Amino acid sequence: MTIVGWALRAPRTAPQVSTFIRRAGAEFWGVGHVVNISRSGLLVDADLSIAADEPIEVIVRLSEASDTGADVWVRGRVVRLTEVGGRQHVATTIDDYRLERPDAPWPASQPVATASY
Repeated sequence: MTIVGWALRAPRTAPQVSTFIRRAGAEFWGVGHVVNISRSGLLVDADLSIAADEPIEVIVRLSEASDTGADVWVRGRVVRLTEVGGRQHVATTIDDYRLERPDAPWPASQPVATASY
């Protein structure tokens, strides 16, 4: 038996942290939480109306998991949408990211949506 196109998946971790999530460049952020994350992708449980292949921004609140942690601003593309228990799971690539101090004033110029998770 020959396996063609098979590749190892990057190891995943499941930090218990929240996220802010939006279409790239959108005005408002939605809220969610990390299901799992790897070096190449992110799976978020979020209340967000979005389609596959759309560019996306996610702020992963790693500072919630540690007093010394930073938050991570991720830019990527939606690769898969699945419904789990009535909630939407958004799978994204991680095309670019930057670390943000947890006390930085982000996203001061971008209001957070009022929907709660």
